[in-house]
Amino acid sequence: MPFYVLNSQEYNGHHEVHDTQHTNQCTYPLPEHRIDLGFHANCALAVNEARLRYSQAVIDGCAFCTNCHTV
Repeated sequence: MPFYVLNSQEYNGHHEVHDTQHTNQCTYPLPEHRIDLGFHANCALAVNEARLRYSQAVIDGCAFCTNCHTV
């Protein structure tokens, strides 16, 4: 099961969820900007977890290391 992190810094106006198993496809976020979301069966569940925790933020999956990028 993949482990997901949220980038605490904004990128293009929103925060991105990253799959740590695919770090060769993506270099973000830097360790000091990672918020652990934990293990999830898929990216959509990790994005939902991030949205529950940070309801005021715009959150999306990374276009490079996840399959749930929508913006």
